[in-house]
Amino acid sequence: MVVGSQSDLRSPLFEPEDEARWKPEPVERLCIDEMLTKHCGELGPWQIRHFFNPLPLLNIDGAGVFGHLSDSKLGRKGSLSVVCLLNAVFGCLTALSPNYAVYAVLRLLTGFSTGGVGLCAFVLATEPVGPTKRGLAGMSTFYFFSGGIAALAGIAAFFTASWRALYVATSLPSLAFLLAVLPFVSESPRWCLIRGKIVQATNIMRNIARDNGRPMPDGVALALDEDKNGNSGSEKTGSLIDVIRSPMTRARLFLAVSINFFCSVVYYGLSLNVVNLGTNLNLNVFLNSVAELPAYLLTAGNVVSRDSRWVNLTPHPFLPF
Repeated sequence: MVVGSQSDLRSPLFEPEDEARWKPEPVERLCIDEMLTKHCGELGPWQIRHFFNPLPLLNIDGAGVFGHLSDSKLGRKGSLSVVCLLNAVFGCLTALSPNYAVYAVLRLLTGFSTGGVGLCAFVLATEPVGPTKRGLAGMSTFYFFSGGIAALAGIAAFFTASWRALYVATSLPSLAFLLAVLPFVSESPRWCLIRGKIVQATNIMRNIARDNGRPMPDGVALALDEDKNGNSGSEKTGSLIDVIRSPMTRARLFLAVSINFFCSVVYYGLSLNVVNLGTNLNLNVFLNSVAELPAYLLTAGNVVSRDSRWVNLTPHPFLPF
């Protein structure tokens, strides 16, 4: 089912989805990437504003549980709302821990809840960006990782006398983000389209085009790639089981997970070992986070101009240094 141009004659008895059935067939059927490139603009004022809204929470890694929920029932925005609320609640409860056992359990729950923050925020921020600009936008999100770590070092410097106050101070921003910022963030149009929310996805795309100064012409409709190619008769769904069954995707999944694991071991080993340097801990954490910024800048430029495989291989000879 697709949506065409807005009709001049409307009945208040029709719901939005019912109203779409009475609209004429569109002249042009485009998938989201094609519509962004041709009509809406790949990286304009709408994407930039939307990009900076969810990304201040990207100082925490994403994980699979809420990633799955963001793909299925909750959506990107719904999953991000849930993890922000849980992050704030468990973080504040940690400050009230009466003993180490309760503290350990609450930290475990906090780690579970924050697992989806980075992933959901990353996807929500980058999906509305056009295909040729998405690599640059994706790499630019890592500035917020470094910025979050640097901010944490600054906050910790003011709460050296009480670790409980530090937990409250670092947990409340998630609640503030949930109440003050997230209500003004749009859901991903790609998720809306896949879940059959055609009207909502189309309205988001029209907002993108309007804010970017490129009003969408009449007779243009959103369509899934398979619908656009004439394969709408058979609905195709995929899961992790399908990925494991295929030898090619299974090998790629294994390599991607292994590379990410070993890179994380090195990265967090260096970051968490700064306490053993014997100098000011907060200053060391701040300098480590700032030192990452030039690497992100160079990588963002290489992603645009080079093949991603060469970008992954380029820094490896310098790792021993």
